[in-house]
Amino acid sequence: MTETIAKAPLPYRVILGRVAAPALSAGLFLSLFYVPVLGGLLNPFSPLPIIYAFFRFGQTAAVAGTFFSALVVALVTDPRLAVFYFLSYGAMALVMSKYISRRAGLNKVVMTATLVSLTGTALFFAFAVGGQFGGLFNELTKAAQLMLAEVVNTYKKAGIQEEQLAYLVNNTPAIAKWIVNIIPGLTITCYLMFGIVNYASFKAVRARWPFLQDGEDTENLASWYPPDSMVYLFIAGLAMTLYPGETSRIFGVNLLLVTSLVYSVAGIYIVQYLFEKIRFPKFLRVIVYLLILLQPFVALAVAIAGLFDLWFDFRKVRRPAGVKEENKWT
Repeated sequence: MTETIAKAPLPYRVILGRVAAPALSAGLFLSLFYVPVLGGLLNPFSPLPIIYAFFRFGQTAAVAGTFFSALVVALVTDPRLAVFYFLSYGAMALVMSKYISRRAGLNKVVMTATLVSLTGTALFFAFAVGGQFGGLFNELTKAAQLMLAEVVNTYKKAGIQEEQLAYLVNNTPAIAKWIVNIIPGLTITCYLMFGIVNYASFKAVRARWPFLQDGEDTENLASWYPPDSMVYLFIAGLAMTLYPGETSRIFGVNLLLVTSLVYSVAGIYIVQYLFEKIRFPKFLRVIVYLLILLQPFVALAVAIAGLFDLWFDFRKVRRPAGVKEENKWT
């Protein structure tokens, strides 16, 4: 199939690649709004077709494709949502493509792309609300309360007794306020997850189609681990969460959300490393990964493994051949 596309006349290549890739990116982005449940799983992969276009057709085609994707979003929904797509998902795709082409490695690629996407998102909301962030906080709190009310109604229809829902009903305003307070941490966590998922996905695509990038791919994600200094952020988040003060707790919880995701990813790569080492059957691997996603206690155990890998070095990759240098953020 790849050879057919590569040898096809230019009009067919335009249709199959330079138009299809950005159209797919827009479709994956819009799936969040039009495809229940599954859309939440498809949406994070929206940058991937643009990254593919960058390496398949070049930087100019990728930039043009990002504008085309935003145009599709504008035509299907609203121009404002198209601007949001371009400043967040599109920017992430282009930045990731550029740094991947430089072989910057997972840490630098994902962190840079996340910072760019966060900046774009902040600019979008700053213009959207006209700088009135106080009003935005109130509107988000009201929206969170409405969401919680819908959750309560859904539980009631499912047959759950009102006595069991009493805590949720009585504390709806406080819970809604906390949901809004942790939006910064959730946003950073989401963009980090998007970056990691798309980076790993592109490496899988490149393994299937090596022509996308010249040279050998020597990076093994199963041996990846986060910067050692991140443990200080985790400790700071834990300390601020335990400190008796609302502002401190808000900062602490947001820090814990971000660092917990990173250590969860590290834990997943530890699991992957062990699977490869013992040649664990692939169909059973899928079951284990589903358990990690669906079972909170299993996910917690994986995150703890990722954290304690700093000291126990389960894969023996942190200090190879007596090297003592700390893993940096690059």
